[in-house]
Amino acid sequence: MDPYAELAALDLDIRLAYFEETFGVAKSAVDVCADGECLSPPPVPAQLVIHETDDVMVRALFADDALAAYTVTTKDESFTPPVRWIGMDLGPLGTLTTQELLDEVEPVAPDGVASVRHGMVWLAYVDVFVGGAPADYRGLVLAWTFDGAPTPIDTEVADGLMFAGDGPGGHDPLANAEYAKGLVAIRGTTVPNTYGEYRDDGPLAQWLHDPENVHGLLFEGSEY
Repeated sequence: MDPYAELAALDLDIRLAYFEETFGVAKSAVDVCADGECLSPPPVPAQLVIHETDDVMVRALFADDALAAYTVTTKDESFTPPVRWIGMDLGPLGTLTTQELLDEVEPVAPDGVASVRHGMVWLAYVDVFVGGAPADYRGLVLAWTFDGAPTPIDTEVADGLMFAGDGPGGHDPLANAEYAKGLVAIRGTTVPNTYGEYRDDGPLAQWLHDPENVHGLLFEGSEY
């Protein structure tokens, strides 16, 4: 099947059997935090199924046999599937900044919180937006991952957000002015190579509100 058509069939709440029928044999499937190494394990048993081709990596999180969350990472700059959220096409993945994508969802104007992880040879940025009732209980994830296409990201801006989040007020933009400035900066300069949706209802949604937990999911299937 055409990869664009495969992604068009991807939606929250689909069953695992349908996902496997659409995407074929998975690269891997892991029980999230089953090894006990997570700092914050999910509140319910969850399985992450990973599908990968030369163009794209799809990470699908299943709970009770229903798709609770998914992320789509473009691995090739020429593969630009639409960023879909609450039935809207926000623009082609890998071509627009986080802020440009968010500008397409007004007047929903979701609240979000972001975090950055930076290692010796890798960088990762995750922005998680709460949807709630106005967004039909669908949350949005926009991210930049090191195993995706090399779309623009400013490392100094990313590090600035990371350090600001460690300051007084933490990741609360209302309590931490430097973090608030960092959010504006990273959203205006980063072109995400990853987007996703999650079912924004229940305890698993609360777990997914924390970008650190989403970082953990995005590390699954990577070389680091």
